[in-house]
Amino acid sequence: MKLIFTLTVLLFTFTCTAQINKGQFLVGGSGTYSAKNYGGFDSKFRSFEMDARDGIFLLNKLAGGIQLGYTYSKQFGTDGIANQYYRQYDHSINVGPFARYYFLSAAKKINLLADAHYFRSWSKSGNMYGDSKWKSHGYAFAAGPVLFLNPNVSLETTLNYQYRDEYYYSKGVQVKLGLQVHLSKGKTIKK
Repeated sequence: MKLIFTLTVLLFTFTCTAQINKGQFLVGGSGTYSAKNYGGFDSKFRSFEMDARDGIFLLNKLAGGIQLGYTYSKQFGTDGIANQYYRQYDHSINVGPFARYYFLSAAKKINLLADAHYFRSWSKSGNMYGDSKWKSHGYAFAAGPVLFLNPNVSLETTLNYQYRDEYYYSKGVQVKLGLQVHLSKGKTIKK
């Protein structure tokens, strides 16, 4: 069964042409999850982030559109100093424009992309002392390989750098996995 699946994927991989031409649509998203346990303290950190994008190819290999993101993280455990249980959560919604460029031709089954976006963010944080809300903004850059499974579906792995301006600035690097769907404009049938 594994052999049949592998041969089918390879067949689609080697017989398709990607849809990254002017006027075609891009719909998809990516996400990441992280879990950390801190030694010496009974403390744990969990984080989940996902984003969705909707765009159109303005030129061959260049797409632009809107990106919407959601992030949730929590930290919980026992305080090492007072030996007290604590729990803190943060979640935020981001929205903003993005631009994405594919470096190789549409005939390539494996491509390379670069992506940039600016975002506004609305966040809420809470712990045993209460909740707080704030707004921020930032930008992110991503780059990585893309594998076109067929002309309409691609898988991507990107290395991302993000800067966020909040009460204090934060910046970081992470790896994201994504799935994109590339669609053509529907053709009208003349009667």
